[in-house]
Amino acid sequence: MAGTICGIYNREKVLVIGAGPSGLSAAYHLNRMGHTVEIYEAGNHAGGLLYTGVPDYRLPKEILDFEIDRIVRTGVTIKLNYKVQDIITEKEAGNLMQFTWPSVQALFIKKI
Repeated sequence: MAGTICGIYNREKVLVIGAGPSGLSAAYHLNRMGHTVEIYEAGNHAGGLLYTGVPDYRLPKEILDFEIDRIVRTGVTIKLNYKVQDIITEKEAGNLMQFTWPSVQALFIKKI
C-alpha cells in the first residue's frame, strides 16, 4: 500500500486526542504504518504551542500550515473545535479499545 512503512495494511482506525506536535507526529507515523487516523483537537487550529506560542519570526504560520497540510494530504483527518470530555464516553460511543502512545492519548476505534 502506498504511503505505508510496513508491508501489511492493518486497517485499524485510530483516534488521536490533540493536534499539538506530539499528536501530529503520532498521527503521521501511525498513518505511515497503515492505520486510518483521525485527530480531535479542542482548539480552532492544529499545531498546539507551535501555532500559539512560537512567534512568527521563529516559525512563520505559513510554514506550519504547510506542514500540517502535508500530514492531512497523507490521509490523516483533523476535527477541530471538538473537546474530548470523557474517554469512557468516547469508548462507549465508538466501541474503542485503548492504545497508548508516549505523551499522546490514542484510541483504537474499531476495525474497518
